[in-house]
Amino acid sequence: MTASLANYALRPAPAPTQVALHYVFNTPEDPVIFDVSHQVYPHKILTGRRSRMPTLRQHGGLSGFAKRAESVYDTFGAGHSTTSISAALGMAVAHELQGLDKVPPLPAVSTLTVSLLYHPTPSSPPW
Repeated sequence: MTASLANYALRPAPAPTQVALHYVFNTPEDPVIFDVSHQVYPHKILTGRRSRMPTLRQHGGLSGFAKRAESVYDTFGAGHSTTSISAALGMAVAHELQGLDKVPPLPAVSTLTVSLLYHPTPSSPPW
């Protein structure tokens, strides 16, 4: 195990969720928003970057986070928790105004206890 993959090895739980998301949704047309970096690792593998995973978090390699410049599948450049719901809300409103489908956010379980996660709730549309 390389040092760059150690963080992924400690957090395998998002992998089944990622497979399901990529099976059900038509990414990148149906954008998926991630909240923390370790949620992105299975996503990178499923979106054609598996062979580059050994370069994760290395100079010139894959980013440890979702990075919009890296792939059309990376809809939102998240790095730390509690930003996905606000980002999803903004994208959902924009998509609704354009007549597009809604945005499925994927918040980390650990962020559900963070009050910032619930900040957009009062202004969230009722869907």
